[in-house]
Amino acid sequence: MLSVFSRLVAHVAAFGIFLCSFHPCLQAQSQAIDGNIEGFVRDPNGAFLADSKIRIINNATRLTRDSATDDNGFYRVQLLPPGTYTVSCAKPGFSTAEKRDVTLAAGQVTTLDLQLKVGEVSTTIEVTESIPVVETGRTNAYNNIYTSREVRNIPVAGRSFLDFFVVNPVVNAPPLSTGG
Repeated sequence: MLSVFSRLVAHVAAFGIFLCSFHPCLQAQSQAIDGNIEGFVRDPNGAFLADSKIRIINNATRLTRDSATDDNGFYRVQLLPPGTYTVSCAKPGFSTAEKRDVTLAAGQVTTLDLQLKVGEVSTTIEVTESIPVVETGRTNAYNNIYTSREVRNIPVAGRSFLDFFVVNPVVNAPPLSTGG
């Protein structure tokens, strides 16, 4: 009976040592490699601005992360790699605020409060010109009329009228079958 108990104690001890060997791994895993940028957005009177658009751009890699403030004017952008960032904030009716060279280290939480100034209301009209999809003025542009001499000299595999469609620049031939 003693030997069964001794084996049980030995197994429990071995299992305990096995579990303790993972303790340093768990501590190493908890170390952060990314950082966070967070803060509040306010107007000139100090009131919090909800639904402000936040854009954070890594200056070296051009990694871009977009976010927005909540109802209390708070924003938080997590899991940012260490580096130097440009943080900008925009809201309709206000001028855009921008902070350059915000340094973020691994495991760091950088607090960056932004204040937006009242901006001018402006209207932007963008005019683009494009080529129409259908050219209605050029109905005869793609007519190809061949003389009998040209038909005899066209390098086609057969002499069926369907073989001549392939040489017309307006016709798209179907892909060749591979026999499978």
